[in-house]
Amino acid sequence: MDSADQDITVLRLDPSVSKTASGEGSGEADPPRVLKQRFVLEEKLGSGGMGTVYKAKDLRKVEARDRQPFLAVKVLNNDFREHPEAFIVLQREAAKSQALSHQNVVTIFDFDKDGDVPFIIMELLEGQELADLIRAYPNGLPDDMAWKVIEGMCAGLQHAHEAGIVHADFKPGNVFVSPESSAKILDFGIARAAQMNQRHGEDTECDPSRLAALTPAYASREMLNGDNPEVRDDIYSLGIVLYLVLTGHHPFGRTSAADAAKEGLRPERPKRLSRRQWRMLERCLRFNRAERPTTVAMVAEHLLEHSPCRWREASALVAT
Repeated sequence: MDSADQDITVLRLDPSVSKTASGEGSGEADPPRVLKQRFVLEEKLGSGGMGTVYKAKDLRKVEARDRQPFLAVKVLNNDFREHPEAFIVLQREAAKSQALSHQNVVTIFDFDKDGDVPFIIMELLEGQELADLIRAYPNGLPDDMAWKVIEGMCAGLQHAHEAGIVHADFKPGNVFVSPESSAKILDFGIARAAQMNQRHGEDTECDPSRLAALTPAYASREMLNGDNPEVRDDIYSLGIVLYLVLTGHHPFGRTSAADAAKEGLRPERPKRLSRRQWRMLERCLRFNRAERPTTVAMVAEHLLEHSPCRWREASALVAT
């Protein structure tokens, strides 16, 4: 199976796995060309297990003579439309994600529905998915690119965690890299904000923990077991992605955390990391949640200490 196919998000309905996971789901939606008599879907930009992204023209902006009338529309796949609680959960999480204003998180403008077709409206990005970049550099991204991407991913995740939001499906396909190597994290609107829900409660009886979207090759063992997601589950996924950025390959050969733990697999230290940096990354990849770092800030502090990014920052400060 191609690695791109293996990275497709699956919808796991507690306590059983959804049809998507077994390849029997309804699959990609076939939306109308114009949504809500406003958004004209002009070009398909990409698709995954959770939805299809289109470049769209906003007719309201055209009417207002806006010079940039284009945005991105993500139409959710049929599996999500058919689950009775999907719209409630996705609307709730999309609303929370709108508060995540950060340069390393994609901007979500709205969440809406045209008939039975739910869709998310977000900023149109220039660049490419991190997944494509990793395929283009089978031995790892070049230093200047790699460390800037790592810095952006850490900053975006840390900001979300501080807002009480766990991504729960962090992977290269959910990171977009600009031509300047700036990283933006996608799909917070579909992730579950379990910590926020537990602290503040919700008015509806809908339980987000029953709608579990994950990608087995990147999910922690706890997530695969159906536990409520928390920061350290994102940190496991981040560790997998960091390893891919630095080496070009998955630390466990794309084996899930559950199977890798049973087989006693251990990742090899990337040659481009110091011992101190490797100790931190290796902790991110631990199969037991309690052994992982508790914050992304800790990860960034150790990994970026001697990165080219930090050296450039230090040089700039000396020059001024």
